[in-house]
Amino acid sequence: MISGSSIARSVARAWNWTLNGGPTGSQQLTPAIGAVLRMIKMMGIFYFSSELTEPWGLELPPMDDCLWFHVVISGSCTIAVDQGPSMTVRAGDLVLVPQGSGHRAWGAERAPTQSVLDLPHEYLSDDYAVLRHGGGGDRTDIVCGGVRFDHPTARHLVGELPGLIHIDSARTPRFVG
Repeated sequence: MISGSSIARSVARAWNWTLNGGPTGSQQLTPAIGAVLRMIKMMGIFYFSSELTEPWGLELPPMDDCLWFHVVISGSCTIAVDQGPSMTVRAGDLVLVPQGSGHRAWGAERAPTQSVLDLPHEYLSDDYAVLRHGGGGDRTDIVCGGVRFDHPTARHLVGELPGLIHIDSARTPRFVG
């Protein structure tokens, strides 16, 4: 059985390896991250690239035991968790919705939202798709997805996180070599 402390030690080893003289390229870190993810038994549900043009709006449904993630590749948008405040996110930012709460996203101007499940997707595999949506104006690209954790310690940890986490790339410290 894998304990929470063994997961924490593996994460710390991977993090320290990156910060304290280990190879810094993503290819070198991938095996360490992969090992940690295998230990916590993260299961990908799906992910998709979104090519969104103004005006646009999306609604993402609640999904029990799911951690939603959104990485803004280009452009910007506003994200709001159901019954919660909204926040503007920009290229390079990461947003996590740990408890799988329903939420909405829209471009520069608030637009009507449509369920992401009702919009057409171009499926490139069983668990990856491209979503193209909007009115043809300025473009925002976002990678979105959802994952579940099978390990009880990981599920407990995710359950303790706040309902919305924004990692602002402009204010997040960068660690190099």
